[in-house]
Amino acid sequence: MQLTDKSHAWLVGIETYATDPKDNLDGPVNSVLGMVDWLLERGLPPQNIRLFLSPANAEKQTNLPEGIKVDEANRRVLEAALNENLPKLKGDSWLFYWCGHGLIDNQGERRLVYEDTHHSNFITLNLIDLLRAVRSDLYSTG
Repeated sequence: MQLTDKSHAWLVGIETYATDPKDNLDGPVNSVLGMVDWLLERGLPPQNIRLFLSPANAEKQTNLPEGIKVDEANRRVLEAALNENLPKLKGDSWLFYWCGHGLIDNQGERRLVYEDTHHSNFITLNLIDLLRAVRSDLYSTG
């Protein structure tokens, strides 16, 4: 992927889940922060990076460069960003990087698990639907 000052990156790191404490992970936020470093080293402007985090330890996100937007990694925030902000994003490329739980359902669909997903309301982000949407005319990089 060629990065330019018109590229954008949205990175998701989820360590804590509403489903059960045993579902929590150690490491996704560190992976996202490593990707932030990698993107910055390749010249991506900080204001073109947006993070969605659910850290086990809030101190993990304290040393971010100014300009990087940080949001929660819950369903409401992510769906609003994907449905409202992403179609308006102007640029030449968009990187979506997910560190956290995912699964393949019985129909073979790839699904990403939000931090606030729980067993009684198992709503997930359908990755295939997202890919179809961003390839459609609804999303423009102009």
